Amino acid sequence: VSDLVLQTISATEEITEEQTWTVYPTPARQELTVQIELEKSQQAIGQLFLPDGRLVHTAGRMLNAGHNTWQLPTGSLHPGLYILKIELKDRILSKKIWIE
Repeated sequence: VSDLVLQTISATEEITEEQTWTVYPTPARQELTVQIELEKSQQAIGQLFLPDGRLVHTAGRMLNAGHNTWQLPTGSLHPGLYILKIELKDRILSKKIWIE
């Protein structure tokens, strides 16, 4: 029974994490906007990767507790699929995004 409870908690944490950040527009043209809610201020690193794992853009920023909006430039990137990774102190968030 305890294994079942642990699995349920993990699934709930993933859903909650997804609700704390959004990325738009998708597809993006000139810039990508990341909105993220944090409980504490912390340093964040945003990275864009090609599907083969090559890093094409990285930017760091100090984010505040509460609601944050962060723009990442995409105008110099070729159209296609990318993986956006946001590294925080206590977790790593990632999403697939399209660039036009």
